[in-house]
Amino acid sequence: MPRRARDDYPAAMITGSSATRVLPRVGSAVLAAAAALHAVWAAGSAWPARDRRELANLVAGTDEFPGPVPCIAVAGALTLAAALVTSEAGGARGRAARAALTVGFAVRGVAGAAGATRVLVPWTPSDRFVAMDRRFYGPLCLVIAALVAAGLPGRGSDRPAS
Repeated sequence: MPRRARDDYPAAMITGSSATRVLPRVGSAVLAAAAALHAVWAAGSAWPARDRRELANLVAGTDEFPGPVPCIAVAGALTLAAALVTSEAGGARGRAARAALTVGFAVRGVAGAAGATRVLVPWTPSDRFVAMDRRFYGPLCLVIAALVAAGLPGRGSDRPAS
C-alpha cells in the first residue's frame, strides 16, 4: 500500500479520537496559564495593568484587589482543574468531576458573555469589567468549557457504534 503524502491531510484536521486527546490538553494548558497568572498576582504583580487598583477593576470589577491568599486559592483550584482535565482518572467520579468543571465554566461563560456576572458574585462589578467580561472573559470560559467537554465520554470516536 503506498504511503500518503503529507499534503493529503489538512494541517488543522483534528477528528475523532485525536480530538478527545488534543482538545482537553489545550484546555488544560489554558487553565495552567491562568493558574500561573493568579500566582503572579499573589506575588504582587499588577500585570497587565499599571497598578493593583487598575488590575482590580480590570479582572474583578472592584476597587481593591484581593490579597495573596485568595489569589493562591484560585491558582490552586485552576491547577487542580488543569490536572483533572487531562487525568486518566476514570470511573463515575472522574467523569462527574470533568462534567462539573465543564458546566461550571459554561455557566460562568454564559453569564459573562451576557454581561450578567453580577448574578454569580456578591458584589456589583464595574462597567469596565462587564465590558471586558462580555468581550473576553465570558467567551474564554465558553472556550474552556468546550475544550474540557471534548474529552468527556460520548465525544468523538468514544461514542458507541449505532
